[in-house]
Amino acid sequence: MTLETSIEYVKGIGPERAKLIKNVLGLSTVEDMLNFYPIRYLDKSKIYKISQLQEESNQEIQLKGKITQVQ
Repeated sequence: MTLETSIEYVKGIGPERAKLIKNVLGLSTVEDMLNFYPIRYLDKSKIYKISQLQEESNQEIQLKGKITQVQ
């Protein structure tokens, strides 16, 4: 693998995910990935219920819920 190798050949990425990464982040080679520094990180491993939210928190979070009615 070289710096010019397409990211679709990186283990765990593949052609479909490589296409998504290219469209969203503009990354297409291993070198692009090594030189990419995101401006923020959103931890999506923690899922909160609406009842767990705090009013004064202005933090970005991921919620899990169920829509039971739409008006």
